[in-house]
Amino acid sequence: MPPSFKVGFETINIAGKELTKQALRNAVFSGSWVSDANRYFSENTRPKIDDEYLSGLTNSQEYLETVIEWISSGNIKRYISDRQYVQAAIEFWNYFS
Repeated sequence: MPPSFKVGFETINIAGKELTKQALRNAVFSGSWVSDANRYFSENTRPKIDDEYLSGLTNSQEYLETVIEWISSGNIKRYISDRQYVQAAIEFWNYFS
């Protein structure tokens, strides 16, 4: 096993860059909902967001993580898990909007 792989999948890419907690949750609970939610909050595809309420790096999933934390009252993992097979994240975007 290459040295970039750690027990518990803290690092899952061959470049050896450690992933953020949100990037790991996205990988574990991948599906339509995560893809759609990322569309709203990822740097390259997101609509214009007033950054007054958000801080962090969009490319490291900090915006997405922050909003999920708000809507889930801090239970991010359960919120994403419950929506893993939901097709779209429009209710999530509406909450943020």
